[in-house]
Amino acid sequence: MIPPAISEGTVIDPTGAHTWEWVTDTEPTCGESGAKHEECTVCHATQSEGTVIDPTGAHTWEWVTDTEPTETDPGEKHEECTVCHDKRNEHTEIPAEPDNYAFTDDSAFTDDSAFKWKKGSKDGLLMVIKNTSNPAADPATFEKLVAVYVDGNKLNPDTDYTAVSGSIRLTLLPGYLNKLSTGEHTLKVVLTVTNVEHTFTVAAPAASDTPATGESGKAVAVSIALMLLAAYGGVYAVSRRRRIGTVQ
Repeated sequence: MIPPAISEGTVIDPTGAHTWEWVTDTEPTCGESGAKHEECTVCHATQSEGTVIDPTGAHTWEWVTDTEPTETDPGEKHEECTVCHDKRNEHTEIPAEPDNYAFTDDSAFTDDSAFKWKKGSKDGLLMVIKNTSNPAADPATFEKLVAVYVDGNKLNPDTDYTAVSGSIRLTLLPGYLNKLSTGEHTLKVVLTVTNVEHTFTVAAPAASDTPATGESGKAVAVSIALMLLAAYGGVYAVSRRRRIGTVQ
C-alpha cells in the first residue's frame, strides 16, 4: 500500500508521544465548579475535555446594610459573598445614632474632675470626660468607652474603677488607689475614636492622720507609765491601811 502524500510543511511527530499539561477552561469560584482539559504542548492535541474543578469554598465577604439606623431606631445588616452571594450574620443590629452625631477627638477631662487623692481616703477619685466639641452628641460619649489604663496597666472594671453615664463619670476606687505609690501617675481612657489622658497625684496621709513613729512610741510609753503608777498607788494605799490597823 502506498502511503498518502505528505504536504509540504506538515510537522511529523516522530515518536507519537504527547507532552500533556492541564489547561483551565473555566475558573472555579467559591460556589461554582470550573472546567479544564489536557493539551499537548507540542501539537496541541487535547484530551480529558470537561474535567471538573471543584468549587474553592472560599467566600469573599462584605457587609451589606438592609435597614439604615435612625436617631431612635436601630438598623440591620448582613454579610454577603461578592462572588456567589451566599449570606451569613443576617439581622445583625446597627445601633441607632443621634441626629447630627459627630463624635470627634475633642473629648477632655472637665473641671469636675479631681486630680489628687490622699492615701487612706474612703472616697475614690472621680474623673469626668465630656465631648467638648459637640454638646449634642455628648450623651453618647459613655457608649464609646473601651478601656482604662494607669501607667500603662489595664484596669479591671468594678474592681479597680467604676464608670457611669453622664458624659463619662469614671471613679478610681480606694482599694486600687491605696496600692499605688505616692506621686504622679498617668490615667489613659481609651474611647472608640480617641484616647484621653491626664495625670493625677497620690499623696501620703497628712501628719495629723497618722502620728509619726517617734510620737506614737512616746504616747505608748506615757500610757504604760501612768498605768504602772496607778497600780503602784493602789498597792501603797492598801499596805498603809494595813500598817495603821496593826498599830491601833
